[in-house]
Amino acid sequence: GKIRIVPNPYNISSDLSLGFGSDLSNRLAFFNIPARCNIKIYSELGELITTVEHTNGTGDDYWDSTTSSRQIVVSGIYIAVFENLDTGEKKIQKFVIIR
Repeated sequence: GKIRIVPNPYNISSDLSLGFGSDLSNRLAFFNIPARCNIKIYSELGELITTVEHTNGTGDDYWDSTTSSRQIVVSGIYIAVFENLDTGEKKIQKFVIIR
């Protein structure tokens, strides 16, 4: 299936109204991903923000919208590259964060 990033666009002011709650703020979901993959998040300038290592065998994972140095990312367009660890296949998705 097609990989989905939810919510997209992510608007921080919508967190509570969507039922994400304060303990899940800044969290985006990735659905329909390979059971074993790396998700590399890049800025629109091509800078690597972080890598999410997904190896638990499920089809979904989450990202708390922080960099690898634990800083919250700013508003902008981001690119997620999903690399299947079993086949090497890559898929690319764009998403937007509004703060």
